Amino acid sequence: MKYEDKIIENNLPPANLIGVAIEASSFMLEKTTIKVKTNKSSFNSIQLRGLNLVIHKDQNYIVEPLNINPDNLEQIIVVNNTDLNPGINTIRIIDNELKQWSERQIYISPISKKNYDVIKNNQQENNIKLAAFSNLTNNMVSISVLPVETKSIDDNNSIIAGLTINPYIKTSLLNSNYYLNDVNRLKYYELDLALLNQESLKYDWEYMKLQPPTANYSFDIGINLKGTIANPLKSKSFHKVKLVSSKEFITASADVTENGTFEFQNLLLTDSTYVNLSLHKQPNFEYVDAKLALQVVNRKKLYNKVFTGLIEKNCNSENDTIKIVNFDLPHFKEKTIQLKEVVSKNKKKQLTYGNILSNRMLRGHKIDLTNNSSSILNFIEGNGFKVERTIGKIKIYSRLPGVLQLPTPIVYIDDRQLYFDYYELEFLKMDDLDEIYINSLALVPSINNNLGIIRIYTKKQQNTYSKKPHPNSFFVKDAFSKSSTFQNLEYENASSNGFNNFGTISWFTKTISDSNGNFTFDILDYNKKNCKIIIEGMNTDGQIFHEEKVVQLK
Repeated sequence: MKYEDKIIENNLPPANLIGVAIEASSFMLEKTTIKVKTNKSSFNSIQLRGLNLVIHKDQNYIVEPLNINPDNLEQIIVVNNTDLNPGINTIRIIDNELKQWSERQIYISPISKKNYDVIKNNQQENNIKLAAFSNLTNNMVSISVLPVETKSIDDNNSIIAGLTINPYIKTSLLNSNYYLNDVNRLKYYELDLALLNQESLKYDWEYMKLQPPTANYSFDIGINLKGTIANPLKSKSFHKVKLVSSKEFITASADVTENGTFEFQNLLLTDSTYVNLSLHKQPNFEYVDAKLALQVVNRKKLYNKVFTGLIEKNCNSENDTIKIVNFDLPHFKEKTIQLKEVVSKNKKKQLTYGNILSNRMLRGHKIDLTNNSSSILNFIEGNGFKVERTIGKIKIYSRLPGVLQLPTPIVYIDDRQLYFDYYELEFLKMDDLDEIYINSLALVPSINNNLGIIRIYTKKQQNTYSKKPHPNSFFVKDAFSKSSTFQNLEYENASSNGFNNFGTISWFTKTISDSNGNFTFDILDYNKKNCKIIIEGMNTDGQIFHEEKVVQLK
């Protein structure tokens, strides 16, 4: 084979006289065509054993018996890609005695197309506001904003390859973004060639027959909550238990067994989270008053490979290290002394967040001993809003006389907007709050009939272990760590090669788009003409995406 100015030679493996061949074409984007063929010598050896086409990924599989006969030694099977699993799928030809005759891997694209357009919206002093538009609603995304010349990423950085390809092959796919960014039929064909050229597959069939894979670390994909119903109940299996976590945007239901038990599996809950449970009767999902008990059943797990620190014998000596490039690195303001603000003592309590632009048109309240006895919902109700309380749901409306359909406000907790429900407010105690900014008549640019803004700021150190707000609320301890916001460092010079190579303009670890698929975010103005934006995440259908865009800033 000739490649550029090189000629690569290698011996082809010897052909087997007895065997089964697989041809597969999965890069048509909608259907996968699989051709299975053999020869007459092979047919005489396998006709009594029977052959099956097996397509599998993880615990999901398709088994299709093959019908090969002496007059027709090949068979074509067409499978809709929607019936296969996104990512790497393994095709195997297995006979009825579980002997494998052939194998290969194909890739089914999980990529969600036509996601985001990003533009500069406006600029206020040193902050640039960017707006992202999409036709996909309620996406959870991570946004990295970097200099255009950045060397901190390469073609191997991709959430798509990291989740759908690399776990299923022996060595990580090189230059994965070449295949997965700006996808087309030719790129998928080249990815198929890359998969075909693996020396061997990661998971060996003969070994799996002897040692079937087992799930030993279920906590890694979510915690499991198992519970019982304390009340005597007829026809238990005709009931379901509903779980709501407003903090995590999770709503789930579980069947009740005849023993009165139920279980929720693989929940991604952060530490110190309340979940609310309720019992409902089928088929109309009628609420049933009952006492429910709950426990976490898979939380305490030991790690398979615990990190114990660097082992010196496994590290190369300094003489063995080859320095390829001496990159310029960014310099930080490490020796800069930050002066504290001068605070003038006054009888009037100073508001911490009062100077934020979005709070200036709202009435600020410092929460102290004089106003922390009531609940947050009573406080909201006493400041121009109407609050409706039902089991498992809280509704808030702005009071307007003579209006049939009352508008709803925009509610934030620590700058995190509540999108789907206000039930999380039921769990907040006034002594956990620092400040509240509120205005029932604040105008909100929206097509969702919004009117009014409520901004709630919690105290930095809060004890959430204290009280349970509802008898069927369960407090989840020792779960996944909370998401923390990225705090950028200060750079000495944002015009240096070091900043352009490895500097970070901003990083938003977790952003959720609104019901229209849009969101905005602010970045600091580093006096750049443009920037590189990387958007990664998952939509509500489970499709993951990775997009890289250059956005004009001037």
